[in-house]
Amino acid sequence: MRLNHSHAIRKLSRREAAAWPSAIGIRARRGFTLFELLIVLTILTTIVALSWPALERFYLEYRVRQAGQLVQARLAGTRVHAIDTGYDYQFRFEPEGQRFLVLPNDAQALAALQSAASPTASASGTTATVRIPRIAGRLPSTTAHFDSTSTGGSTPQPIPAEWLTGIPDAEQFTSANWSAPLVFHADGSAATARVIIRDKKSRYVVVTVRSMTGGVTVSAIENGGTR
Repeated sequence: MRLNHSHAIRKLSRREAAAWPSAIGIRARRGFTLFELLIVLTILTTIVALSWPALERFYLEYRVRQAGQLVQARLAGTRVHAIDTGYDYQFRFEPEGQRFLVLPNDAQALAALQSAASPTASASGTTATVRIPRIAGRLPSTTAHFDSTSTGGSTPQPIPAEWLTGIPDAEQFTSANWSAPLVFHADGSAATARVIIRDKKSRYVVVTVRSMTGGVTVSAIENGGTR
């Protein structure tokens, strides 16, 4: 009897041992407990909280850099318009604002271009039309603005409404005060100028115009006061 009892115990132990893997599998299939989910949620929240300042800084720097690249392209385009038309062209910006303009440099040039815009016959008998590039735009980010310490930014002035004729939504631009003009000449040259685009946390880029060549470059992101 004792042998049979011991044998039964050994058999029961083997059965229990064989049942352990299935029991573990059933327990694993029941899913996570509320406590485990709370732990995971806490870890994720902590990771987001620690990384958010870096993500925010990266985004804001990207927006300032994007604004600087847009102004660089528009200034380079102003130079191209001067060369193509043979008239001096100007770039103006709104100090402490976001808007900018690309226009002929003076009323006489604008009037001459407007009269030339009507089709005229050339010596070969074909008609030609001279385009009058006039551009009104704004920075791509609401967090960035033109710094008033930029070249010409300390002497804001209005622009005659007739200069904006033909520009979409021109009435939105006539009420603003604008910087002194940054002028590009028909030979491609310009006066040395610096346009600073800054955000609310004093990150900024400097768009520089070279005097002899009229070339336009944009700096890397800077912090604090201007150079």
